[in-house]
Amino acid sequence: MPTLEKFCRTCGSTKPLSAFSRQSTSKDGHRSVCKDCVSVYMRARYVADPKAVKQRADAWKAKNP
Repeated sequence: MPTLEKFCRTCGSTKPLSAFSRQSTSKDGHRSVCKDCVSVYMRARYVADPKAVKQRADAWKAKNP
């Protein structure tokens, strides 16, 4: 029977699988960091250098119309 919970390696708490994004290359099919921790990381990254984040997003959009 598959486990319905997973341990977040960033915040150290155990959460339901629905709190983790899917990742097909992972053994269990989910990322090792919960959505909340990813959100905090991405927000800090944007605040630190919004121009770089926007340039990266624009480059991706140009390659993936």
